[in-house]
Amino acid sequence: MDEGLALEPEFHGNAYDSDLPRVPSTMREAAQLFSASPVLRRAFGDDVVDHYANYARVELDAYDAAVTIGSVSGLRTTVSTATAVLNPATETVIAEVPELSAAEADAAIERAAAAFPTWSAVSPADRARLLRRFADRIDAARDELADLEVAGAGHTISNARWEAGNVRDVVEYYAGAPSGSSAVRSRWPGVDVTFREPLGVVGVIVPWNFPMVIAGWGFAPALAAVTPWS
Repeated sequence: MDEGLALEPEFHGNAYDSDLPRVPSTMREAAQLFSASPVLRRAFGDDVVDHYANYARVELDAYDAAVTIGSVSGLRTTVSTATAVLNPATETVIAEVPELSAAEADAAIERAAAAFPTWSAVSPADRARLLRRFADRIDAARDELADLEVAGAGHTISNARWEAGNVRDVVEYYAGAPSGSSAVRSRWPGVDVTFREPLGVVGVIVPWNFPMVIAGWGFAPALAAVTPWS
């Protein structure tokens, strides 16, 4: 303002339906316009603009690398319909997820219920060790999991790496649950002990915004409590 920079004329309406040249159609184009803007460079300085332009390039390059990981293997061929998973930045199809019928959903629940006797027979100490090994596997695959989250959910690579680490931490946390118990002193003589027992199959509903993290919040305590999930 001190330099008297000229402002663009006021515009009303949907910019993406207009022929305004300043409206970018992709994130990469927006980053290029940001970097080349003389107004921004005069207002904030070259160092600031170059810093954020480079940050955008790093994130976009990671995004482009993530969407080349290929299609998901092992999809069921018995399903007649599928939902396309789009890269939210480019709208390119990166995978197809089969749509399950009600009968197939029931079959998945039955398989989870069938696994209950075997999993519940595992001792608490062994269950804790298995969950810690699971956490180690998640930690070893953090970069791969982060790439999947970038491609499927549109998160930045730095945030996606944090999310993979959060899932690891949640599984590690609940690995200590099988050996734990809850006991409080009652106002009457004696001790009040609470036993937590599984009630049945858990269905984890995962929304679009943080699918990996929220899935971990569901399946980690379920596995710790010898509850099958689907």
